[in-house]
Amino acid sequence: MQQVTETNLYGRYPDLARLTKALQRSRGEFALFFVECNVISLRRALVDSLATRLQSLPIEVDLNNFQGRSEYVFLDELLTTQVQNTPDNTVIFLFGLELLLPTQSTERLRATIQQLNWRRSFFSRLQRPLVIWLPQYALNLLAEETPDFYDWYSGVFVFPSDKNTLQAMEKNTFQSLLRQGVHAADRSNIAEKKQWLHTLRSLLAEHTQADSSRARLLINTGQLHHSLGHYEQALACYQEALVIQKTIGDKKGEGTTLNNLATTTYARGDYNTALEYLQQSLAITQAIGDKKGEGTTLNNISQIFKARGDYDTALEYLQQSLAITQAIGDKKGEGTTLNNISQIYHARSDYNTALEYLQQSLAIRQAIVDKKGEGATLNNLAATAYARGDYNTALKYIQQSLAITQATGDKKGEGATLNNLAATAYARGDYNTALEYLQQSLAITQAIGDQSGEGTTVSSPNKS
Repeated sequence: MQQVTETNLYGRYPDLARLTKALQRSRGEFALFFVECNVISLRRALVDSLATRLQSLPIEVDLNNFQGRSEYVFLDELLTTQVQNTPDNTVIFLFGLELLLPTQSTERLRATIQQLNWRRSFFSRLQRPLVIWLPQYALNLLAEETPDFYDWYSGVFVFPSDKNTLQAMEKNTFQSLLRQGVHAADRSNIAEKKQWLHTLRSLLAEHTQADSSRARLLINTGQLHHSLGHYEQALACYQEALVIQKTIGDKKGEGTTLNNLATTTYARGDYNTALEYLQQSLAITQAIGDKKGEGTTLNNISQIFKARGDYDTALEYLQQSLAITQAIGDKKGEGTTLNNISQIYHARSDYNTALEYLQQSLAIRQAIVDKKGEGATLNNLAATAYARGDYNTALKYIQQSLAITQATGDKKGEGATLNNLAATAYARGDYNTALEYLQQSLAITQAIGDQSGEGTTVSSPNKS
């Protein structure tokens, strides 16, 4: 890969020379500049090149380092503090303003934007050039929703990333999203999820070509939205990904995305639509001979019928799924299916049969080192022991599950496990300990934005 130097940056980006001259002319007085840059590594190289040409280090203020304190009064205080005891001709670079731009609610966005408009006089009193670095989507939001503030600028400079830089950034993002088999949607707190969403939106703004990489970015964005309860946004991401996959003929990806659409519609309680998506997915996986995908889809269809209380039909689909996973040697899928079969028997109060399937599932998941799956099966073993009144055994399994979820960073699983610990302590009459576990569980589910888990935690003491 070609090394990025100051010389080739200035040769590649005419706007870099324009920005340098604009900053040199504006020293000692206020001027507002916007820089559109979607990739952090490119931004770093640009900042370093500017510092060299300006022959002075800029004041760098990155709001990513101050998450949780996003009030605009804090921004005023932060900038005031940063410029104290610095030369009058020092340039201020502000990063991360997109974190203060909520994208889920137009009403909230406009209220936030109004705060920026009110602070124009504060910014002007800085008596220094202020450069606000933003990804494309955030700059577009400012232009559309804050014409008064946006039109106040002295210049806008655009730095698109090259193909190699973008590919490297995407690869690193995909690797970081999935850690130890746990997606960021399941292990991150709300602030971290929002940061991931900003990163993915920046990459999507840069990667406009309708190809498999853009579809993958959209799917990961959808998963994060789903985990935050933003089901409409999740569905929109999946739908766009599906259109791309149909266009490029990615049948396998199409089947997977239909499963994701089903998961989100299922979470909304729309079982009929979820089933339609799954039936479409099943038809595709069968047509292309994707046995692994077929097994997964059959498993997911079973969950629709289980939710409806149609255990016989659910079991039929699970048995079909089990036959496929065993035939193709898909041990992870087999472990999942055995676990789900156990839940049908558990729902029928056939705890002995449920236990047999759970033990088979646990053996497989331990053998293939599927830690997340192992934690889930241990949790279900605990639930079965609990249902039989064997609280000591239930406690043993739950503690093992908790250790795994904590070790893998599976925050969603940890919250559910703490909730189960609370139920066990409650059943034993240890109400103080139960309350402690519930409070820990609630703190986690609230921190990661798991609305379904939060509701379960709040209602747990009333369960039999």
